[in-house]
Amino acid sequence: IASGQELTASEEDAIRQKDPKAYMEYKAARMEQEAYERRLERCKTKEEAQRLQVNEMNGNLAELKSIVNNPNIPKSEKLKEAQRIMGNTFRAVESFTRFVKSTEYRDLPTEEEIVETSIEMSEQLTSDTTVSVDEAAKIVNDSKRDLQLSDVHQIEKDVIEEMKDIEIKHFGEKKSSVRIDITV
Repeated sequence: IASGQELTASEEDAIRQKDPKAYMEYKAARMEQEAYERRLERCKTKEEAQRLQVNEMNGNLAELKSIVNNPNIPKSEKLKEAQRIMGNTFRAVESFTRFVKSTEYRDLPTEEEIVETSIEMSEQLTSDTTVSVDEAAKIVNDSKRDLQLSDVHQIEKDVIEEMKDIEIKHFGEKKSSVRIDITV
């Protein structure tokens, strides 16, 4: 559970019987992941999906920082919450990676393609083109400012490394209950 992996049906049954609270937390995390995956599927462009992933990663990092820096939360609770957030982060990375490999993502247009299509449609609608070639090129170049997929992966790595550094700083490297396996 702490690593963000999905449990088998027999593992779910065992946890439900032995620790109902942990089971409920696991189910809540699964529901949160499913909601995130639905938001990914509703994205209209590749860049929108990439922005959603970056926002998800940054949200997890902000949540971790707020918990770690809160002096009113006992260290044992901070550790538990940090592990939960790391699990959420790994699930988000896993979901995004699956989505990027899917045909749904491959079929999504880029914002640049949408701009090009709208320019072509506008040229077809009017015989006298109001947008010059230079202006059209500027619009296309402006749309390229958004993050590319490689930038998203780099941000994921940076966020996970920062989370790891925060956990090491606040919980110690040799803490046996903290194990962070980073695979992106």
